[in-house]
Amino acid sequence: MLGFRYFCVIDNNSTDGTRGVIDEFRKRQDVFVVVISDYISQHYQDFKTTAAAKFAVEYFSSLGASIDWIVPLDADEFISFSSVDGSFVDILVNAREASVVTFPLINCASEVPLEHYKPGAVYDQFPLVDRRSTRSEVKCIYRFTSESRLFAGNHFVRNRVFDLADIYPATKLGAYYRHYPYRSIAHTRLKVINGYKSIVAFPDVKGGAHWRQNWELYNKHGEPWLSRYLERYIERVREQAS
Repeated sequence: MLGFRYFCVIDNNSTDGTRGVIDEFRKRQDVFVVVISDYISQHYQDFKTTAAAKFAVEYFSSLGASIDWIVPLDADEFISFSSVDGSFVDILVNAREASVVTFPLINCASEVPLEHYKPGAVYDQFPLVDRRSTRSEVKCIYRFTSESRLFAGNHFVRNRVFDLADIYPATKLGAYYRHYPYRSIAHTRLKVINGYKSIVAFPDVKGGAHWRQNWELYNKHGEPWLSRYLERYIERVREQAS
């Protein structure tokens, strides 16, 4: 257990029973959950998450809560520790002088392409871990201020001036984000289709060229291309797995 009690969930047109999972989670007596129904299919990920954070801070203040740290997480990311003794509280204690904590983003994969994956038990289904990814990509949590804005897919915070003392690397305590971007053929298919639908719905928005390219390749070559796309992802992770 990581110790979180206040949650703000952005439900972006989900059709996988997300609301039912949230309702079950809400039955716990020690958590508070607010859900934002997001009907704009375009991702605008950093803008939406920044806005949700500001809303959540105000919303939970009505319950007497004082929110200090914002911990953005995508649906395919899990906070993990290299040791069973890892503690999120220890991270915040050690980062008491910092404004941002960075976590390496580590891609994970299954041993072979799955047609479907089983919700839950991700550690068992996706044992391959790409240690190379720790060298380039990071995600962050940040101490809330009204001026703070996430950018680059929630990878970092702008509108603040930092020096090295403001940034605490969570790797000092063996913490990292496990990332599961492609979990099965069915999941990859949905990502390609929905990514393209998002671009078509908002053609004037910059970015997302890779989703258009993936859709064009999928539309041209069909399911064999999709299977090979997932296979190549697994191969990349396996090459660096430990």
